[in-house]
Amino acid sequence: LVCSDNTGVVAVMNKGRSRSPQTNAVLKHVYQLQAVNSFRLHTVYMPTRANISDALSHGDIMAFLDSFPGAANPISISLPLHLSGNIIQLL
Repeated sequence: LVCSDNTGVVAVMNKGRSRSPQTNAVLKHVYQLQAVNSFRLHTVYMPTRANISDALSHGDIMAFLDSFPGAANPISISLPLHLSGNIIQLL
């Protein structure tokens, strides 16, 4: 299930096609991935106010974290060495 506050994205994903050749190329790739991996995406509209990931998609990390009171508790996670060089510190 994919939730989006963009009605155009929801319509195109559920319809399976677009007027845009570029969008159709992306859709073709998405549907190929679904077929190869035996899954199906279903896209539904979600109002922006109800979409807690909206702040994160706009780079507002603090607003996103404010949606999760428990997120204020710092934790320490050891990353595998092959991933540690790819992390960017945001806070």
